[in-house]
Parts: sequence; structure tokens; C-alpha cells
Amino acid sequence: MKKRIFAAAVMILMISFSACSKQENQQSNIAKEDEKYSEILTYLNDSGYTDITQISRARIISTNPTDTALAGSAVTYYAEISGKTAEGENITQRFNQVNVSEAANESDYTFLRSNTIAIYDDGSQKNISLTVTFGPLTESFTYNVVKQEVSENNYALLVNTFTGVGETFEPSDLVVSDWIYYTNGRSNTVSQLRSEANAALEQMFTAAENDGIELWACSGYRPYDMQQKLYDAAVASLGEDQNDTAKPGYSEHQTGLTMDITWASASGGLYQSMEYDEEYAWLTENSYKYGWVLRYPKDSEDITLYMFEPWHYRYIGVEMAMAYHESGMSTLDEFLSVVR
Repeated sequence: MKKRIFAAAVMILMISFSACSKQENQQSNIAKEDEKYSEILTYLNDSGYTDITQISRARIISTNPTDTALAGSAVTYYAEISGKTAEGENITQRFNQVNVSEAANESDYTFLRSNTIAIYDDGSQKNISLTVTFGPLTESFTYNVVKQEVSENNYALLVNTFTGVGETFEPSDLVVSDWIYYTNGRSNTVSQLRSEANAALEQMFTAAENDGIELWACSGYRPYDMQQKLYDAAVASLGEDQNDTAKPGYSEHQTGLTMDITWASASGGLYQSMEYDEEYAWLTENSYKYGWVLRYPKDSEDITLYMFEPWHYRYIGVEMAMAYHESGMSTLDEFLSVVR
């Protein structure tokens, strides 16, 4: 009987000790977190950010939250701070003034913005590691970099300055609509699109017409050889550093999933001033519902490395376009970093 009482007493002491230990650890963690938040708040105040007076959460976030990244894609980092204002209102602010530094393999990427990197596509499987800081806030990111599948089955093809489809890629299901108005003529090569993209374009043009908006198609598929001629002409006219025309093999038009869209009030041309037309407003609000997205948006030229093109639309499929729209990301270069 005495042994049982002694054992029970020991068990109670162990449970009590464990509970005290957990409580002490929790209190220690809370103290450390409070100290960290205090340091961050001091950093914010010293940097001129005075809206937040009490911090409840602080973290560094990435447009690619996974441990895998697509070769050729872009990744952007932010500091996200949540808390309260002096008036007691809840507030969350994002700061792009983070510092991104290499932990290893610094030759595997390049900076597009101070908080955005582009991962080089050198054809190899590799890992890259980065450290991102915002004052006293620090976080490490490591990615397994994978090369994309260049095939007709991949509607999420990423085509930009850093990754392309090569010289021989040519879709096998190119078609032309029976009724869309093509400014280059229905029989022209550039009037073609891949079958699924063409059907989605017809649906979008029909929906626009129902809303009193008339859209025209200008330039779709371009084979490698055609892009070569256009690129050579652009370089001869604008110089080697021109950002108007892609190199052959690195043009979205070669995928058969891209269409330059124009309209009557633009006289069928392609101008940056098209952003002020009602047709552009309709496309901005509705195109993603049909799987089409604006590829080179305004104020993102330093990520896409192309000038703002209010006419250039890319088909990625309805489900993916909806996800892209809801993500709030500014470019496909960032969105497609997550392997899909």
C-alpha cells in the first residue's frame, strides 16, 4: 500500500514538474517573441514607419511558398507585419524593402528588383539558398530548381528572357476561327492559335460582344523563323537592348497560346494608349474568366523585362487563370515559379 502511495506521489510530482517546465518554456518563448517584436518596432520607427504601434505577427513571405521553383521564373519577397495602430485598429502592412542575400550558389540567379530574383535556366537540376532580412527579422529559403516540361500538354509553359521553348517546338493543333475578325487576314499564319486557346478566345470575344465590346485579333502564333526575322528587324531599328521583341525560341507567340488583341477605337493597331479604352477595361476585368491573362502589365517591366503591352494576352486555362487572378501577383513570371 505504501509503495502505491509513494509511486502516486512521484507521478504527481513528475506531472507537476512537467507542467511547470512547459509553462516556463512558454513564458520564455513569449518573452523572446516580445523582445523580437520590440526590436522590429524600433526598426520600423527608425525607418519612418509609425502606423503600427503594437505588433502581433511578423514574418517574411515569398511569392513561392514551396521548396521547389521553376527554372526561369521570378520570386519576390516581402516583410509582412500585423498589429494595431495607436487608435487600436488592426492593421497589416507589407514592406518590400527587404535585403536578399545569397547563402550559396550566387551565380544561379539575378536580381530584377531589390526584393525579386530571377532563377537562371541552365538546364541543370540544382538547389539555391537565400537569406532574406528585414531589420532584425530573418528567414532562409531553399528551392529545388526544376526545368519545365516543354510539350503541348503543358499549358503553364513559362516563356520569358530566361527560359524558352527552343527552335523546334511547333504546336500540332493550330486552328483559325471562322468568324473572329483578324486584322492580318484569316489565312495568315499569325491568325492561328492552339485549338483550346482558340475556343476560349471565341468565348471571350462573344461575351465581350454581348456587353457591347467589339474585339479584334491581331497576332497569334509565330514560328521560330518568323520570330527570328522580327527580332533582327527590332535590333536593327532599336538596338541590342530593345525590350520590344523577344529572341526566337523565347517568344510566347511560338507556343500558340498568345494573341495580341486590338479593336476599332485603336484602329486595329497596338499602342500603349490602349489602356485608356473601354475595351482594355473590359479585358482587365473579364479575361481571366476565359483563361486569358495580360502578360506584360504596367509597372512590372522590371520583372517581365518587356515594356507594358495592353494588347498581349496569354492563355493558361480557366482554372489557372482564376488562381492567378486571386493570387494578386503582378506577373506570370512569379505565379508560375510554383511548379504546376
